[in-house]
Amino acid sequence: MTQGTPAAGSVNILHRAERWAVADKPAGLFVHRTRLGPDRDVLLQRLRDQDGHRVTPVHRLDRPTSGAVVFGFDAEIVRRLQEALARSTTRKLYLALVRRPTAEELEVDRPLSAGRGQPGPRKQARTLFRRLAVLEDRFSLILARPTTGRRHQIRRHLAGLGHHVLGDVRYGKGRVNRELRERIGLGRMALHAWRLELDLGEPDGPVVVESP
Repeated sequence: MTQGTPAAGSVNILHRAERWAVADKPAGLFVHRTRLGPDRDVLLQRLRDQDGHRVTPVHRLDRPTSGAVVFGFDAEIVRRLQEALARSTTRKLYLALVRRPTAEELEVDRPLSAGRGQPGPRKQARTLFRRLAVLEDRFSLILARPTTGRRHQIRRHLAGLGHHVLGDVRYGKGRVNRELRERIGLGRMALHAWRLELDLGEPDGPVVVESP
């Protein structure tokens, strides 16, 4: 359950169970320390400090993406959560603002490499998109559902369609991003992990979590 707006540096807990939790990640914060983000101020450390548990992220969000991230408190529940996230019945739903009006329904089934400039074979990557609204006849609000979990999958699939995510400095359009930053103050990437639907089985049952 959402607990309101957190204080600076604290974590908004979207769902709390005995052995795991779903935290609300703000845009611009790493999930955990990486070579690119070695600072101590990461979502994992904030949650650990606040909740008093040793926590492990079950999956990741890109630094500029906001929304729901699942953490486990022990190795066994992390394994169960990872298995649940891999099932076809699990739904991870994202909201995005993108360039140009999109079709009402889109399906992209295009293999992706590990990342830009990284060696290795391409792997299957599939994302379903549904348009929710057209804004100013130039942009779309869309719902994205990835059924695989490749690096930057939603952003790369949308860029390949010419529907770049607004504010995306890696795969987006700099001219459009600058215009929106100056005109409406859009200072972040407009991609948000909005809803998570997963079933851990008994005794936990199905869980639906939304990030406002």
